[in-house]
Amino acid sequence: MNPLFGFALGLFSLGLVLAAAWHDLLARTVPNRLPALLALVGLARLVAGGEVWAGLAAGALVFAAGAWCWRRGWLGGGDVKLLAACALSVPPHLVPGLLAAIAIAGAGLALVYLAARRWVRPAGGARPAGLLARALRAERWRIARGGPLPYAVAIAIGVLAVLPPAPPPARLAELGMGAAPIALWQAPHRDEGPGRSAAGKRRGGTPA
Repeated sequence: MNPLFGFALGLFSLGLVLAAAWHDLLARTVPNRLPALLALVGLARLVAGGEVWAGLAAGALVFAAGAWCWRRGWLGGGDVKLLAACALSVPPHLVPGLLAAIAIAGAGLALVYLAARRWVRPAGGARPAGLLARALRAERWRIARGGPLPYAVAIAIGVLAVLPPAPPPARLAELGMGAAPIALWQAPHRDEGPGRSAAGKRRGGTPA
């Protein structure tokens, strides 16, 4: 798969996961369209990388395990769909690391919310007008009452931890993308004029 194409799909997938996390934080729900679109992007990435069957098997296993957790009340339905879609959105060999990172992030998130219950109290007074103020008020109420965790936040942290990095500049140059800026960065004084003094070169100055 072309590294630039894979990187673009990864950025788009990350945007969808972050949108799901934000919606879960605000409303404790994950809209179905976000996991569905994320799964489609993941399938495109698997097809381009020639890992369709391994990716589908990993996604199915994650969905089955998530459904089992949902039946026991440990996860919400939106979280299960998002987990399975995320499993399709990373290379199959990274799925175990993804699940481990999500588990660690979820444990940390639970500890933060448990600790916050000791100090946070439900907000009183009139309902604020701004969206962010209303979201903070609702979050204080959920924390004080022991409401559900925004587990999509932990999922997003796990995806951030294992998402493949951007192609290195040398690889971009091989693909013909950004070769001129890379060359200038590596040799900023190559095109200096004949009147440039040696002292100026030693000081690291650049021609006007």
